[in-house]
Amino acid sequence: MNHTFSQKIPRKLAILSFGLSALFVVLARLYTVSCADIVFMYTVVPELLEILVNLLECAIYGIAYGLCIYAAYRDPARLFRRCALIYGGSVLFKYLGNYFMTWITDTHMSASYLLENLLYIFLYTLIELAQAAIILLVILRAMKSYHTFIAKQQRIAQALPDAKITLRTYAFPFSKLISLKNPLQKCAFWAGTTVTIFRIVSRLIYDISFGLPTSLVDALWIVVYYLLDFFVGFAVCLLITFLLISMDQKDPDLSNIS
Repeated sequence: MNHTFSQKIPRKLAILSFGLSALFVVLARLYTVSCADIVFMYTVVPELLEILVNLLECAIYGIAYGLCIYAAYRDPARLFRRCALIYGGSVLFKYLGNYFMTWITDTHMSASYLLENLLYIFLYTLIELAQAAIILLVILRAMKSYHTFIAKQQRIAQALPDAKITLRTYAFPFSKLISLKNPLQKCAFWAGTTVTIFRIVSRLIYDISFGLPTSLVDALWIVVYYLLDFFVGFAVCLLITFLLISMDQKDPDLSNIS
């Protein structure tokens, strides 16, 4: 393994996941403030900030899961474990940062707010950590199986003249945009699918608690939001795919990896 390249993956993940999570906290706070400010609440500002928050959340998912997939591809034990812990820490940072920023700026460190909303924040954090745990488990299992497969193929290749099998042999280049046959693209697909499922379930819970739509327009908007949830999962899958291709192109030759 090229240790110089591989050691950069956790550092990149830490910088990007924590940095983008910090930006998410700032934009989420600006969105909340704009919705409550009479100067901005009836303008396009809240809608624009909401779009930015959602786009940023998609970017965090795509970048984090993409780096975790590549880390597991290079080293499914030590390197992947480090990335999984880093991403889990960034999830905690995102929700707790948003929680404490609201506590400081909006409630002036109210003790009642701190206690009343702690369970609410805990549940949202737990949901995203559960999403991450499912996706990371899929990644780990897929990449361990791929490494086992490569080891078997390498043993067979030793008896054949001019046959050489590396990690890259059955992984790159991608032949399709989305493929369940390629182990890395399979991980990207299930990451996007899991993100969509969690978003839809969360929206269902919210819609059920809020009540049925009162008009055709409301019903159409609900349909639009569910369609957007599917698009978010697709976008995450595409972003992961792009990152995997990009990292493979920047990665030194893997022909000597055993």
